[in-house]
Amino acid sequence: AHGAGMWNLEQGVSNYARGGANLAAPGDPTAVLTNPAGLAALDGLQFLLGANIVLDERTFARSSDMLGPGDSERVFEPVTNEEPAGPSPNIFLAYNLASLGLEQMTVGFGIWGPPKTHRKYDELGAQRYSSVTTRDLQAHYLLSVAYQLPVQNFRIGASFGGTSTLVDSSLRLNVFESRKALAPDREDPDFDIKADITGEEHANPIGIVSASLELWADSTFSMSYQIPFDVSAPGKADLEMLGFLESFTTVSGDD
Repeated sequence: AHGAGMWNLEQGVSNYARGGANLAAPGDPTAVLTNPAGLAALDGLQFLLGANIVLDERTFARSSDMLGPGDSERVFEPVTNEEPAGPSPNIFLAYNLASLGLEQMTVGFGIWGPPKTHRKYDELGAQRYSSVTTRDLQAHYLLSVAYQLPVQNFRIGASFGGTSTLVDSSLRLNVFESRKALAPDREDPDFDIKADITGEEHANPIGIVSASLELWADSTFSMSYQIPFDVSAPGKADLEMLGFLESFTTVSGDD
């Protein structure tokens, strides 16, 4: 699992066709993200354009509970994701520098995003205190260089670049503890607060280094290491009072 590079199974036809066993000899420009040393085995100019898509039809089924001591059981209707699926494109390039007298060297480039799993549920559904919408995006971009030595096709390679993250989610908050005397239903939508959460981070450094070696014919041994990175997207939460709360409350400041 730690040798999977970046999003190993989600980019490139060869990755899918081989069931993920594509690290040692990628054979196409997706080596940029799995094993940049593999770029040195490619000839000429190679270009790969693709996309992936996830049909996310998940259903949120909330367990039943009791409103309070002595009350009857509450049963909630399940809700299903209503957000339409959208493709995540990917572009990969590789170019061997033989025309410049450097046939041992290959450069590469890749830009891609992981499959989108956007979600949109009923805004008044029983799930609203966990999630209403989620439309988070992430993009990776890498420049690569690979070099092949004459001894047993020993290849080394590295990819360096960045990642961008956009957070765009919403849910509802509830204030039932502070107004039980006004409305006994602890999940009355008139006492909800809508929270829209956004944030973004760009040029977060990422990188991969790798090496491969043919110990004997048709047998390639490879190692690839992805430099760890953390995502910390500064953002904000916009709050909107709904229903009854709107008539006697205001939000001030942005903390």
